[in-house]
Amino acid sequence: MAKIEKKIIDYVWDNIYLIEFIFSQKSYQTLRILKENEDKENFSNTLELIIDLDNDLLNIIKKEIKQYENINYENLSIEEINKLLPINKLIDENRWIKRAEYWEKTYKKEDKQYASLLYNLGEFYSFEDFRRAESLLVKALEIGKKIFGENHLFIVDIYTSLTLIYFVDIKDYKKVKSLSFEALKIGEKINYPDIELLHYASIHSMEKLNKLFFTSSENSYLNLKIDKLEIKNFKQYREPFSINFSKQINIIIGQNATGKTTILQAITLGLLKEDFIDARKLDFNKYITKEQSEAEIKIFHNDTQKIVKIKKDKRDIEGKNKYFIPFVLAYGSNFFTRYNLSADKIVENILNETIRENLTNSIFKDYVDEFWNPLTVLNELDRAEEEKAKEKKDIIFKTLNDFLDGYKLVKDKKYFFQKDNDSTKLYLEDLSEGYRSNILLITDMLIKILGVGWTPKTIEGIVLIDEFDKHLHPQWQSKLVDKLTHNFPNIQFIMTTHNPMSILDRE
Repeated sequence: MAKIEKKIIDYVWDNIYLIEFIFSQKSYQTLRILKENEDKENFSNTLELIIDLDNDLLNIIKKEIKQYENINYENLSIEEINKLLPINKLIDENRWIKRAEYWEKTYKKEDKQYASLLYNLGEFYSFEDFRRAESLLVKALEIGKKIFGENHLFIVDIYTSLTLIYFVDIKDYKKVKSLSFEALKIGEKINYPDIELLHYASIHSMEKLNKLFFTSSENSYLNLKIDKLEIKNFKQYREPFSINFSKQINIIIGQNATGKTTILQAITLGLLKEDFIDARKLDFNKYITKEQSEAEIKIFHNDTQKIVKIKKDKRDIEGKNKYFIPFVLAYGSNFFTRYNLSADKIVENILNETIRENLTNSIFKDYVDEFWNPLTVLNELDRAEEEKAKEKKDIIFKTLNDFLDGYKLVKDKKYFFQKDNDSTKLYLEDLSEGYRSNILLITDMLIKILGVGWTPKTIEGIVLIDEFDKHLHPQWQSKLVDKLTHNFPNIQFIMTTHNPMSILDRE
């Protein structure tokens, strides 16, 4: 294996990210990893081996070096810098970049040349100083909008560069979302030449953010709510049907057998990801209108739409917008508990934050009896030694007490209910059916929210409840809605009822 000059090794080492095009993909990936690990010895040996296998490569690298060495960087004009920078990037850090920075500081005219210089410098610094890159690109964006207007190729390019910096380096995911969609929106208006790349970038970033939403409580600004539903050939809705939603409380009212539950089922099937365990258990054929081959569900969200096709034996998410997968809970109207149901496994999942199923299954069933008695869950959490157990227990205890009207949750040696001004110990089976159903509902919501690592106050998502006011006194129906919005401020609720009393004094 022939030895190559140190000058060549140093040049490739310093510029590996900028001369990727010189190497094959495998060679570049190998060198890049060694560079990232700061392993210059193996980098040098590998480069020599690569050059030994490809004799022409050495001449190409020498030509690159010679080209840069022959440039008088001190006298470059702003036009010349703009021609060189996006192609060659780092040429001579000590002389050339100082010249570019001089032009950036002294050039006063806000014209195309200056906007391009800022953008090109921002691209250069994005490899090593992302904060400097951010400030340059933001400045280029400001000037670019004045010169080119909002809808221009130059503006799309800057949005795209900023999106990458905010995603990879700064990790400001709120800006990632807004910038990537802004780039896509403008790109579609101006027939951006790489529109597919913009689609990929926006969808890829949202897929990543969607995953991060369930792993980090810092990502609570994704606006995981729906604006509108459209369905066709879904159960009794043979003709196209659409309904709009507000961001927090929605109550769908109608007589029995008019399709209220069907709407909630359609929303659920439209929201879930393709491999979600609750969806895999379903007989899809029963949700297609008779004599039709498939049903269609469209979920509208933030000026985009997600299209889901329900076929005889499967459910397909079509088009580009597959990313929209919020935290969703869906409840049918008939749910009960088995009082002897052990809580040890569910408490383990709450503490480990590993709850991933049975989030929506009751909306597809006539009867479910696997809802957890809150007293049993609280007693089991009491036995847990982890500090996390106390935090989650306190949230369940305080939230349930806020929902109890005329009753309170109390702890002596164990947990029980008491009626106001009465010392009698009451258990879940002693409460009226309406109270019992809603306590089971709120308990399940808390278990599922805590079980994915969030809290009632921070969780974003969508909760669907069929006949939310079942068996409740009208006065308590109205209080229930107020308490839902207070305790779960970032949740979008979509609920059904056949009782007009529950929507009195509602917008």
